[in-house]
Amino acid sequence: MRSNAKTIYILLTGLFVWATAGANSLEQNSDYVLEIDEPLLGSPTAGTVNGGEFTDEGWKTLSRKDYIEWQIPTCNKGKVEFDVTGLYDSNDVFPNLKYYNGELVDDADVHYTLFNMWDLDSDRSWFGQYVDGIRMWHNPYKCMAHLFGFVEGDRWKWKHGRFRLNVSAFESGYDSDPHAFETEYGPIEWQRERVFRVKLVWGEGHMYYYINDTLQVHCDYSTFGEEYAPPEHMLTLGSAEHATGFSMQVPQLITYSNLKFYRSEDKEPPQVESFTPGDGEKDVDLTAYIALTFSESVNMQSVQNSFSIQPAVNFSSDMTGNTFYLRLDELLQPSTTYTVNLSNGVQDKSGNTLADPFTASFTTRAADITKVPQYDVFELPLVAANTPSNSYTDYTLHAVFTGPSQTIEIDGFWDGGNIWKVRMAPTEVGVWSYTITGDDPNFNVSGAFTCVDSDKKGFIIKNPANPYTFSYSDGTPFLWKGETSWRLYTKLLPYEGRFKEYIQLRHSQGYNVVQSIVVSYINGDEFWANEGGTAFELTSTGKNYNKLNPQYYQWIDRRIKYMNDLGMVPVIFFTWAQEYMKFTNAQFKLFEKYLVSRWAAYNVMWCICGEYNEAYSEGTTTASEWSDHGRYVYGLDPYDHIITYHPSGRGSCAEFGGTEWLGCIMHQTDGSEHNNVLNDRIYSKPVVNGEYAYPGWDEYGKLREGAWEVFTAGGFSTAGFFRTFAPDKGGWDPEADMQEQLEYMYYIEFVEKTRWWELQPHDELVTNAICAANPEKEYVIYSHAGGTIEVDLSAVSGTTRYQWLNPITGEYSNPEDISGGNTVSLTAPFSGEAVLHVGDIKDSMAPTAPKGLSVY
Repeated sequence: MRSNAKTIYILLTGLFVWATAGANSLEQNSDYVLEIDEPLLGSPTAGTVNGGEFTDEGWKTLSRKDYIEWQIPTCNKGKVEFDVTGLYDSNDVFPNLKYYNGELVDDADVHYTLFNMWDLDSDRSWFGQYVDGIRMWHNPYKCMAHLFGFVEGDRWKWKHGRFRLNVSAFESGYDSDPHAFETEYGPIEWQRERVFRVKLVWGEGHMYYYINDTLQVHCDYSTFGEEYAPPEHMLTLGSAEHATGFSMQVPQLITYSNLKFYRSEDKEPPQVESFTPGDGEKDVDLTAYIALTFSESVNMQSVQNSFSIQPAVNFSSDMTGNTFYLRLDELLQPSTTYTVNLSNGVQDKSGNTLADPFTASFTTRAADITKVPQYDVFELPLVAANTPSNSYTDYTLHAVFTGPSQTIEIDGFWDGGNIWKVRMAPTEVGVWSYTITGDDPNFNVSGAFTCVDSDKKGFIIKNPANPYTFSYSDGTPFLWKGETSWRLYTKLLPYEGRFKEYIQLRHSQGYNVVQSIVVSYINGDEFWANEGGTAFELTSTGKNYNKLNPQYYQWIDRRIKYMNDLGMVPVIFFTWAQEYMKFTNAQFKLFEKYLVSRWAAYNVMWCICGEYNEAYSEGTTTASEWSDHGRYVYGLDPYDHIITYHPSGRGSCAEFGGTEWLGCIMHQTDGSEHNNVLNDRIYSKPVVNGEYAYPGWDEYGKLREGAWEVFTAGGFSTAGFFRTFAPDKGGWDPEADMQEQLEYMYYIEFVEKTRWWELQPHDELVTNAICAANPEKEYVIYSHAGGTIEVDLSAVSGTTRYQWLNPITGEYSNPEDISGGNTVSLTAPFSGEAVLHVGDIKDSMAPTAPKGLSVY
């Protein structure tokens, strides 16, 4: 039986097919000029030769440091091809393994490489030097195809490699380069006599790496507005050690031949792909997001010179990736039609101009908002009459909203310039009045609106009907299906690019919770920036926590709203322990107040600090201090959003379990997940393991096993995938670790078919397994070993049904009837891990297609 996850797999496979088609289209639609044609057969070459020998078969490496190098014309659209022979599965071709016959050998850190491209940088003054405290070892514009020739633990990696790409020059090291990719590829069945044709194609924001016409790696940097085009472009066959400063050496006794380099000029005109808020859009907010996204990288100055908006508006403009957007310095006029024009003077990086002028119009909303859907965001912008020396610290704004039977109080927040805002979400249908007061004369206003019915269920709270679970405000159970993307609010995931693509993918896979950090210490102060700039003003000594930058938070607004519109709930991590310790207590409370005021009207959850207990070791932070912050946020938030803390490794925030303000207990553990949840249920609160496995980083199977262990203990889990959770740690690849993506999807779609909110841990009812059950009605049983499981069905009257799930393949057995009233033995129809469902099922646990998808 096919599952939803397999449908998603087909869709993701379609993305891979699309990438292949994109590469084919790039080649077919390009006018290539052959710049280098080097057979390398028995005679010298125009390149610079270091070692090796020329034979009738080609240039043969004799030592690990041999290479040939050419300086090629810079181009943002090109192709390289060559043949290589002599690769096979043996330490003869990959000498000096990390481990050989169980012993560590010499040159353990050698990384083998087939070829690389890099920028010569004739000055070379930066190489090996410290720049802003960071050692500059990594070449700008580096592109490298590694070969693995070592053993990692008990895994032989002969047949795999790593493709590494830095799209453009950068100043702060590989880990903070938003254009960096580092992706493992393979397996490749190397054979000594076989000719392997290697091909690299780049241009139009993409790079494709092939071996024997099979696409191994696709790097998509199209949304960053950058192109791979080193100014002093070097192409190297063989060792890259001289270029990198690392042991990037070539396998010995392999032969290169038939090198070709093609350069192509970009002749395609740029196009406007999308316009926000949308042509013909009505009721647009007075602080609208106005943006134009282009089909490729364009020259920002040419866009600025070609752009106009009528009626005129005071604004500044910026560009992130391929998106040009306005930063409004004033409110738009109500009930006004604005027209945006763009002449064909817009140029791409190759000088091609926009094919046709562009025009679009939108109309703003009325001055007064008269109707607001229940649980939707009511936003009132106010323009201050005066400008304090520091709007973030010097002014306050407070609002009281009175509904038919409820009162909501919330602070307003500064949104840049002289603009302030109040945001709230009406929680009941009927007339709401409001009174706003503050430090500026223009803040003292009042008004009213009508809240109308909507299909929204409210915010996520602790379920009053079952305190171990979550629900929406209206009582509908909420199943936490978590995902982690720590850098989601930064420039590593541009809003009009990676962010939307990533969120759409995770939404299609069934996730509804995403954990992300607002500001942290990791990778330095400049790292925590997005389209709006850095989170705080930067000084020579670091972040100035008294000078917040509202534009950074505006771009988080858009990300939060986008997720909410898809039914996804952000878990907003205010900061990390090491960053927290840089704030004064007063500064951090001001920061907490700002975030709650800004985002409480959305469907969010608060995590005040990640790795919070790491601050204990510094001796500057106590549990009492963290409790004070919990109570403070609890008092600020009028909606009872979930509040929690994220602990360090193998930890729990259960020390706050008895407090009123803690909404759920969060774990970070990578062992004993089941028992850890059981231990913390004494507080009658939901328990979430927020971090326990990252596929692509941790050993295979941990994510899957942990999810089932947590669930059968009555808890909830959060996934995280190495190639998306922090792209700075190794590149961006949403399609990586697909098997483990599928396994977590199998878990999600199985659990969604149960009445999970009625299940409690009941390990005593099974042997050789762990169990969550509502004993008279339903059992979910997980066994690491599989095989035969004994289940006590004494509480079941009459006949019920059972069905098996293979949690690795996603396959379900056919459902079968079974009699209750006693203990039964059931044997899985497959070997290995097994999930057993016993209960009243209509037809089958096997999923049907989700909305918007079809099962093929």
